[in-house]
Amino acid sequence: MGRIASTLELCEIFGISRQTLHRWRAKGCPVHDDKGAGKLTTYNTAEVFAWREMFSKSSLGEDKIPERERAQIRKDNASAEKAEIELELLRRTAIPIDIVRAKLTKEYAEIRANFVAMPGEISADLELLEAPDIEEILSSKVSEILEALAGDSW
Repeated sequence: MGRIASTLELCEIFGISRQTLHRWRAKGCPVHDDKGAGKLTTYNTAEVFAWREMFSKSSLGEDKIPERERAQIRKDNASAEKAEIELELLRRTAIPIDIVRAKLTKEYAEIRANFVAMPGEISADLELLEAPDIEEILSSKVSEILEALAGDSW
């Protein structure tokens, strides 16, 4: 997906100079929008990220890229990926995994507790009832538990 970044933002994300970006463009780095000289040029970070990987692999072959350059590529890619994640967090299109884990742990504990408590809560109501009536009471209790969970929000 990527985000749209200006020349300066892209240089910062990849940790490169404007001259390096100019050389990348000469080698085929994709541009999102170029309005001409003196105008704002924009780039899609995901497209540049993919181009950088493809260009590096195709120009030298994976095994012929010097280790130092491979390390720099990994660092650049990690920086770009980190910037994407930070942007998603700011836009609230992503949630940190520890928050998701805590929320799910709490909800699963509530589900378990409610289902474990159900027999004690409804056993007296089931005495001397016919199967259809028992089924209706059980169904109602399960629905009640699930509705309480559905009401939770992030």
